[in-house]
Amino acid sequence: MYQARRMLKLFLGLLLILGTLPLYLTDRAFAAPSDATIVVADNELSIGETSLVTITFSEAVSGFSIANLLVENGTLSDLATNNNIVWTAKLTPAANINAPTNVITLYKAGVVNADNEAGSGTAQSNNYAIDTVRPTVVSVSVPVSGWYGAGKTLDFKVHMSEPVFVTGTPSISLNIGATVVQATYKSVLETAESGSKTALLFSYTVQPGQMDVDGISVGATLSLNDGSIKDQAGNDANLTLNSVGSTANVLVDTTVPTINSVAVPNAATYKGGDSLAFTVTMSKNITVTGTSTPQLTLIIGRANRAASYVSTESGKILHFIYTVQPGDLDTDGIDVGELLSKNAIHDAAGNPVAAISTPTNVPDTTRIFVDAIAPKISSVAVPNAGSYKTGDSLDFTVTMSKNITFTGVETPQLDIQIGGTDRIASLINGTLSNTHTLQFRYTVQAGDHDNDGIAIAALSLNGGSMKDAVGNEADLTLNNVGNTTGVLIDTTAPTITGHTLGNGNAYVDVMFSEGIFATSNGTGALTSGALRLNFNRNGGSASTVSIDSVKKTDGGDLTGGETVIRVLLDVTGIPNGNETIEVVPADGASIYDLAGNAVEGSQSSGTVTLLDRRAPFISPASASFDKYAGAAANADVSTTLTLYGNTLSSIANGTTTLEGTDYSVADNAVTIKKSYLAAQPNGTTNLTFTFSAGSSQTLAITVSDSTPATPTPTPTPTPTPTPAPAPATPTPTPTPDSPVIDMNGVSIDPTTIDITKPSVTLEATPKDGVAYVSIPASILTSFEDKNATFFIEIKTPYGNYQVPANLASLIPGLQDLLAKNNLKAEDMSFKITLTDNSGDKGIQSALAAGLPNGKVMGAIVEFHMDIINTKIGQTIRTADKFNQALTRVIPMPKNMTVMPEQWGAFRYDETTKQFEFVPAKKVQIDGVWCVMISSYSNSTYVVAENAASFTDVQKHWAQTFVELAAAKGLVDGVGGGKYDPNKAVTRAEFAAMLARALGRGTSTGSNSPYDDVKPGAWYFEEISKAKELGLLNFVNDKSFKPDQPLTREEMASMLAEAVALEKLPITKEFVSLDGYKDIVSVDAAYLEDVRLMVKLQIMTGTGANSFSPKGETTHAQAAVVLIRILQTLGMTD
Repeated sequence: MYQARRMLKLFLGLLLILGTLPLYLTDRAFAAPSDATIVVADNELSIGETSLVTITFSEAVSGFSIANLLVENGTLSDLATNNNIVWTAKLTPAANINAPTNVITLYKAGVVNADNEAGSGTAQSNNYAIDTVRPTVVSVSVPVSGWYGAGKTLDFKVHMSEPVFVTGTPSISLNIGATVVQATYKSVLETAESGSKTALLFSYTVQPGQMDVDGISVGATLSLNDGSIKDQAGNDANLTLNSVGSTANVLVDTTVPTINSVAVPNAATYKGGDSLAFTVTMSKNITVTGTSTPQLTLIIGRANRAASYVSTESGKILHFIYTVQPGDLDTDGIDVGELLSKNAIHDAAGNPVAAISTPTNVPDTTRIFVDAIAPKISSVAVPNAGSYKTGDSLDFTVTMSKNITFTGVETPQLDIQIGGTDRIASLINGTLSNTHTLQFRYTVQAGDHDNDGIAIAALSLNGGSMKDAVGNEADLTLNNVGNTTGVLIDTTAPTITGHTLGNGNAYVDVMFSEGIFATSNGTGALTSGALRLNFNRNGGSASTVSIDSVKKTDGGDLTGGETVIRVLLDVTGIPNGNETIEVVPADGASIYDLAGNAVEGSQSSGTVTLLDRRAPFISPASASFDKYAGAAANADVSTTLTLYGNTLSSIANGTTTLEGTDYSVADNAVTIKKSYLAAQPNGTTNLTFTFSAGSSQTLAITVSDSTPATPTPTPTPTPTPTPAPAPATPTPTPTPDSPVIDMNGVSIDPTTIDITKPSVTLEATPKDGVAYVSIPASILTSFEDKNATFFIEIKTPYGNYQVPANLASLIPGLQDLLAKNNLKAEDMSFKITLTDNSGDKGIQSALAAGLPNGKVMGAIVEFHMDIINTKIGQTIRTADKFNQALTRVIPMPKNMTVMPEQWGAFRYDETTKQFEFVPAKKVQIDGVWCVMISSYSNSTYVVAENAASFTDVQKHWAQTFVELAAAKGLVDGVGGGKYDPNKAVTRAEFAAMLARALGRGTSTGSNSPYDDVKPGAWYFEEISKAKELGLLNFVNDKSFKPDQPLTREEMASMLAEAVALEKLPITKEFVSLDGYKDIVSVDAAYLEDVRLMVKLQIMTGTGANSFSPKGETTHAQAAVVLIRILQTLGMTD
């Protein structure tokens, strides 16, 4: 800055000189005598500077000297000229002057030109400024009095007499204790007093270890350290420090405060909510500031805790408090941990206490105990499962986790619920001081009732308090409550609610309001002696009726707990419908419910009128019909029915059932319309009348046609040549050795069957509910050679069986069987038998037990197949299993116009006497609803409406699927009318569900497929079958973990294997799974299985953008996917 100003002054002076010379040269001829100009080249002069002064006259002069010039604040010397026109001199400024305005004045008098003409007046130079005053230190401001710690800054302001410019790093020396340090220059500051930058800032940062307790001191002068301090004129500053402020109280302390000692609470046991007070004494006075507060850490038991800062006392004592929290426990004494300063504790100098300080001099804390564990209910023992009646006691034992003491006016009580009604179990035992067990009792009252288990609501203190020895309030949450679902209350005596008379008066089923037993303690099976039968003949033909025995409805022996008792009747004579019976208890102390309530002796089944067992008949049983309109026999044919309580079920002509337009019924008279008879062939038309009891009568109608022939005129014959007789076209007849099809004793020539068509239907007329068709294997082989997909449909009024031409290849082990019997394929035939088992009591009982809500639709049909050795005409084996599902058809009643929503097809297992699911679909054939069953095995099949509903799936997203799956027998509820849709499904459960759903029978092996799947387990056969079918490929080791919940990705794997097993055609389009945000978590082994399930819409995710591959499969999801996969595979509607 200073050098730039000097250069500027020289440049401006040169311009003035150069500017003046041309004026002189140009105007000299016109100038007045002795005119002159004065130019000071350097118009700003400071200490040590001089300036060239140039005096220029208009012409040469004489008599001119320094005496002619008046110089303000300076002197001239060295006056000289070369031509007496331009004169120069040196201007030296006066010392210690600061004058901004100065001129040099020329007095012209006495200055003459060549003509000796004297000048007059004066001439003045340009202005020049003089600053020869040095800047000085006016005063020094020092830091505020106080303590300064390590890292703190000591600032000094040096106030100059005028603005200055600083270069380099000047400094001020300081004495801190015995150490000399330097406060270095930082910046120039503008002061408020002068409004200009006249203050210089010097700073020093206190270093650790420094100490000065009687005030720092400041040196006498500034040190430039090769720098400079100059004013604007370039004058060097005087470095003496004047008027330095007092530093006697500017103190330095860099010693960090430390902990001297800690005071702890008194030895005692402290409970929840109590305060633990601690005091920490520091080594020096401190202050606590800032938004964070210090903490004193504690170890209580194994838990880290913190006592919070409360206040400061006497400058250096810190108070901390910890409030004991629920759950705190320390039985061997707490420990004091560390002081956490949180940068909030400092001494007067600002020195912070260490972030973490370990206290010293801590007293013994081994007897400062903490117990904030509230006493809680460890368990509640409940009465044994069973039914309890009026007067019975229900005892409960509440065990606490530690001893408690109860205080209060009233005693505690246990609140229970019986059938939704609040009841109180009162305290019966257990002291109320320093005890951990409380016993309560409730005596069952008349009117109490609970058939799904009582509930324990709460332990009530009745306004009192329950505390442990320390004073912790007890937690009354009920824990580990015994299972009360089996604690049933029944104060209602069982009653007889009705009866059902069995077919043929064989038995009467007596219904009770609840399960009954032989003893008052709810055990034992009823015997016939517990009942009495009252018989009233009423003029009937039966002479006596007595109780033969009592059984279950399925014919098994009673075990106790049955709600329906089948009373088998011993009837002497044939009842005609006038006789009545009544079943009553033998007395009022022979039949009991589970709770021990006795059936009163006044109970009765009600009056039971025996069925008229006389066989119905028709009269007349024969008639004639003449198709000739003029004949007397050309009329409707009538017969009268004597029903004996039966009803007419149907009228059939062979296998064809007459329609309502073919006949009419009025009271007991049946009229066959002549329009129907006119369409019958001449001969005998046998109409079979079938009645509700199963018997039948035949009306034989002789049909004839006596219509007279119309005479035709005979023309005169014209002789014509007699042609040779044409050869007759022979009707193919089988040779004696040619195989034929035997249909219920009628032979069918296979050559008359058109095998270019997809199939042929053989209508077999049953005899006593049985129809058969025997087909030689060679005939089927010849059909297969010409049409591989050809099949024979055996049709009866109650069911059809589709027999494929390749039947022989579908029977496992057939070739081994032939070899064993030394037979060829042409030596065997297949005898297919269809039997109407609708009247089979054993099957009906199994149906009532297995499908209690089931309503049979159509007939109960047994499909059977024998392999016959045609050489000897004997059966060599039954064909009951096949490598391919065969189709069986059961027609529904003709008056059924709509199939119910909830129905299923079921296969009867002769071994277990149970019905199980089979795949089936409904279809209409010639206007009649039929059910097509696809099954790998022969058995008895039934189609039933099977309504299913669960209280906990109403309005559930999967309700429709769950109810449909239950109706078809794919899933079961959990009891009590519930399904528990959100319960997890185990691997074993789903493997069993899927194996059964595919309908491929049970496993043929006996070895365990996995180490943890043992014979005898309920799931052994199902898992073995699933393993054989390849459904369990997701299991990679020898352990199946049957009880482990099945994940959704594992379920996808199993379902994908099922799709592959059924060889479902799959389109090739790619389905993205990117919409599922959690798809990245799916196991790579299951990714394509999941993709396939999403593609087929069998699984669709658990939300809009989640699939939950690792999530557990629920009951609801299992039902949904079972229905969807069967629909996808075409195995159900």
